[in-house]
Amino acid sequence: MSGAEAFAVISTIANIVALANFSRDVVSQIKEYGKNAHEVPKAFRDVQTVLPLISSTLIRTGDQIKSGVLDDDTCKVLRPVLEGCENKLKQLNVLLKDVMAQEGASKLKRGLMSIKSIRKDKEVKAIAQALDRFVGHLVHYHASEGVSTKDIESLRLEMSSMSVKEPETQTPKTHFLVPVQWSDNFAGREKVMAYLESRLCLVDQHSRVALVGLGGMGKTRIALQYAKKFRKSSQISVFWVYAGTVERFKNAYHEIARSLKIPGYQSPDSDILNLVKDWLESDGSGRWLMILDNADDAEIMYGSGSLRLADCLPRSDQGSILLTTRFQKVGANFTQDFLSLQSMTSVESEMLLRARLGDNSPEQNHDLYQELVKELERTPLALVQAASFMSQNCVSLDSYLQMYRQSDVSKIRLLSEDFEDDVRDSQAKNPIATTWIISFKYIKMHVPQAAELLSLMSIMDAQAIPEFLLPQGEDAISFEKALGTLEAFSFISTRKQSHGSLQHCRLFDLHRLVRLAIRNWLRLDGTLAQWTARTLKIVRSRCSQRDGNTFEVSSLVLPHAIELLASDLIRCKSSSSRHFEGNSYEPSMDDLWSLSTTVSGRTRAAVRLLEDVDTISNLMIDAAQLLYYVTMRFRDVGNYVEARSFAAKDLTIITGVYGQSHRRTLLSMDVLATILQSLGDCEHAEQLRRQYVTICEAGYGTHHVLTLEGLLHLRDFLVKRQEQEAKEIGEVALRRCKESLVLHDGNEYLKILSLLAEVQLDYGDFEEAEKCQVLALHGYQAVNDHINIIAALSSLSRIYERQDRWELAGDTQRIELDIRIRYLGRNHPSTMSAVWHLTRILLNDKKEEEAKRQATLALELMSQIYGSSSETHAHYCREFDSLFAQSSAQEQLAPSEGQFDDTHIASSMPGRKTDRDLPYE
Repeated sequence: MSGAEAFAVISTIANIVALANFSRDVVSQIKEYGKNAHEVPKAFRDVQTVLPLISSTLIRTGDQIKSGVLDDDTCKVLRPVLEGCENKLKQLNVLLKDVMAQEGASKLKRGLMSIKSIRKDKEVKAIAQALDRFVGHLVHYHASEGVSTKDIESLRLEMSSMSVKEPETQTPKTHFLVPVQWSDNFAGREKVMAYLESRLCLVDQHSRVALVGLGGMGKTRIALQYAKKFRKSSQISVFWVYAGTVERFKNAYHEIARSLKIPGYQSPDSDILNLVKDWLESDGSGRWLMILDNADDAEIMYGSGSLRLADCLPRSDQGSILLTTRFQKVGANFTQDFLSLQSMTSVESEMLLRARLGDNSPEQNHDLYQELVKELERTPLALVQAASFMSQNCVSLDSYLQMYRQSDVSKIRLLSEDFEDDVRDSQAKNPIATTWIISFKYIKMHVPQAAELLSLMSIMDAQAIPEFLLPQGEDAISFEKALGTLEAFSFISTRKQSHGSLQHCRLFDLHRLVRLAIRNWLRLDGTLAQWTARTLKIVRSRCSQRDGNTFEVSSLVLPHAIELLASDLIRCKSSSSRHFEGNSYEPSMDDLWSLSTTVSGRTRAAVRLLEDVDTISNLMIDAAQLLYYVTMRFRDVGNYVEARSFAAKDLTIITGVYGQSHRRTLLSMDVLATILQSLGDCEHAEQLRRQYVTICEAGYGTHHVLTLEGLLHLRDFLVKRQEQEAKEIGEVALRRCKESLVLHDGNEYLKILSLLAEVQLDYGDFEEAEKCQVLALHGYQAVNDHINIIAALSSLSRIYERQDRWELAGDTQRIELDIRIRYLGRNHPSTMSAVWHLTRILLNDKKEEEAKRQATLALELMSQIYGSSSETHAHYCREFDSLFAQSSAQEQLAPSEGQFDDTHIASSMPGRKTDRDLPYE
């Protein structure tokens, strides 16, 4: 035998041996498959019968080749036949691996493999028939102990013709399981839709996106609109799953299993959640999109219980999941790819309203539409709810706006109106107010501190709530967690100060409609009065702190103080409607007492609901303190009309609490008189001035410091109106001040010294005035009384000015300015007034460059305080031009009584009552 002939024989024998071993391995696999599968298809059983015979026949043929029974030509012909048999066995091996479940596979996996094996039955049957014919020919050959080359070639051709082709992969049937309907009125949100299309349903890639936003922002509508594009898709199935509760989640999965007829779903022992999860993770499921709607409860999604819904969500390169949630924590745990949904744009909001109302005339009523859009904060569900109400009740846009704006009660009634919405979940509450309360109750249950903060914030103004008005509670970590929860539910948003000493103070914005809904819930819960009183105490306490008077703090606190004072628990309507008509004021003590009694009666009814307020007086004192604070802030910026209203309310309440002769009542009376005087209401200002003196003389005596202050204020008021009486009052005040020095000590003595210095200054006794004021200043410095230190320095500066001692006046004024900046802040109106005062002194001292720098600084401060377009700022700009227009500043500033126009800034008035700059304690 030649070398080539020997090689052919050896190769043939090797093929036969390999095929024999391989056939035995295939038989083992089929036996193993029979153990794991529920039922072995007939074709697999037939193959299991044929393969042992093939193995035996192949071994026998190999023996014949070794013994030389088969010649070289026969081996050459037999080799390709054996290769054809090998291919069939390999095809069979691939099919077996495709349908065999791994060891330890779940019941579901084994069931799915059984279904797959049924689909492969025809392919296995074709292979089995080919192998059966092959065995038949070899058996016939062995029986006849020989076969011609022609017969072998015929066998080879037959084997080749019976090659089995791999069937084409069939695309799984798609399903669209979306139990809610959509409306053709969807409008806007183009950017959001484009974002979803770029992130979801990608080929061979599992993807997840979370839509996070406040309830009513349209998350479900967006998800539904996105799902709609696949309604008739032959490539992607859509499954809608409600994730608000475990029960509804299970129901959705059961519906998926039933619709897809997943094997085992009807068994009472089957695990539906894992059944569906495994199915969607298998190749047989095809491509899919799952909408996981209303996944708002972090506990059932990612809690520590035995069942976490997150563990039941499938992961497959064929699938994507879109989750909607109000709770950002859920969205962040679900995926890093979460989109915070904000309010719609004004244009989108108007488009939505018009679509829901069937209005196809974009040019008509544009202003009315935009007014309603603004009122409803561009919130989709609120807009849909409003449109539904108008359509169902035949109400015009204008009429709806009028009803909505009547009061907070009418707002909440309209926002609580139920309506039919075929898009939203049938088991969900449609009114937007109800939607938010559901979230609030969840927060109250799981993060009580967050619910407390939200309750407090709902009593304040909705915008720019400073962090320092919120109680931190037990520790900073819990406080941050509480704030984070509110922000995660989109109830609040955070911004930071961009300037001033409080630039690191966080400010929180509360959604205006959410605020309204929470307040209404507190009212229905019977706790609104309690939360109002608690918030009042917190804000009032913050205003009384050392930096409460700084411009930065007061500008942040003022809107919230005003909101509190407008609440039903506190407000005094009569103070503006009865006592103020034009510039008239009736300051009768009887009227004030009657009014305060009325206020007390209404407050008493509310206080019955309070648990943390001991007495009505405590509540009224807090309210009066806040009224005084607001009064002074309006006075500081020259808004005397508003200051008058709050001053009258303050005087009304405090008179009812303390009586007419109390120091606090007298302080309020003096402030109101000053404000009325600034408004030009001299008649009523004079009445209050005289009443002040009368009450002090009767209650404290003729030589008490309060009486002396009252006399001097009355004299100052009368000096240009009734000069003779003013002179007589001045003489009485001078005599009493001198007599009082021996009657008082301590702080009262120092105040009388300051008063005496003021009287002596008015009479031109500069030396004695300076001695008294310097003595008083040293006394105030000894006890670090910075308020009266400022007053004494201001008085000394004026004393030096009257003597043309400009350098000494400038030095004194600089010290005063430094203290004001330190205690009141650079942006406080009185600080600005002190800067302007220093400017005038410097000009008189011929220090024009420094004066110009100070005046420029003053104008910058005024712009920040009053606004660059305000009349006050314009007034001082004109004065600035006047001061520096002429080269001779001295001629312009020759000191004369009343030359400095301090009408716009009450803080620049003589400093006898400088303690008015701070809230009374």
